[in-house]
Amino acid sequence: MNRVDILRDYINNVLNSIRDDEFKAMGYIHLYGVAQASVLLAKKRKLGEELCEMAALLHDIYTYQNNTSKDHAVKGAVIAREILEELEIASYEEIDIICTAIYNHSSKAMVHDSYSELLKDADVLQHNLYHPDVPDHEKKRYEALLKELGLCV
Repeated sequence: MNRVDILRDYINNVLNSIRDDEFKAMGYIHLYGVAQASVLLAKKRKLGEELCEMAALLHDIYTYQNNTSKDHAVKGAVIAREILEELEIASYEEIDIICTAIYNHSSKAMVHDSYSELLKDADVLQHNLYHPDVPDHEKKRYEALLKELGLCV
């Protein structure tokens, strides 16, 4: 089993433990949607696909473990580090890249490193493919993404 599959198993266990069926379904839709978008963007931007997918699968782990999104990026980065260290599926350098991206992913108006930017973009892409009414705080990033992907704005 490869390391992404190991992480998927972990994520599936977290999501399967959620009692609210609607919240559970949203967890699957969102985490796996962001993961797929992150792989697509990683291919386009020539970044590590596995690292991007792992960050995407873990980016809202705090929300789905605790049923709240308050400070979820900061708290999620801490939990993600613990999970990755426990599973032993990434080097310390890779864990730093993943956890930095998770920590930064809610700061959509700021510009960070390439992995953080990719996670933010994958998150925005999934939000806006699922809910076509683009919120104002994501509009600029979403329009730039559509342009980057060669889609009309």
